[in-house]
Amino acid sequence: MADRVVIMNEGRIQQIGSPQEIFRRPLLRRVAEFIGANNILPGTIVEQNAGTVRVRTSVGDVWAQASPDIGQTNAVLVVVAADRVELDSAVRGEGNEISARVITVEFVGATVTVFLETDGGGELRVQRPLHEMEGGKLQVGKCFVARWPPEHGFLLAA
Repeated sequence: MADRVVIMNEGRIQQIGSPQEIFRRPLLRRVAEFIGANNILPGTIVEQNAGTVRVRTSVGDVWAQASPDIGQTNAVLVVVAADRVELDSAVRGEGNEISARVITVEFVGATVTVFLETDGGGELRVQRPLHEMEGGKLQVGKCFVARWPPEHGFLLAA
């Protein structure tokens, strides 16, 4: 098993790092798309506050870690790994909370990927262990709150 991974595109190196670094912190949109299981939310920074930024996206306003790597631009991508998003039946007032309904569910072994759509038409994906989703919780059309803390979202240049 390799302790360093190189992600290439059209013969060019896109990112080098440990598997965990690349999975948890892709540096480019193409890498985030390639490794899959990421929510990539284009948006505009509308507020900055103590190391976090509020970004207006298609799923609503979300908070994420600020990044000096994006420069002075306000156009950004918020990246949130699907396995960092939790589902709940109610708003708790904790972190990012987006109301959405289930549009489809994929079962792959012991992992469930839930595809959600917000009232505004934005989409989110959530990956959870199968045992968390058993008992009839998941039904197409059912509404949930997708939740993640701001530190689980990070920015890339758009």
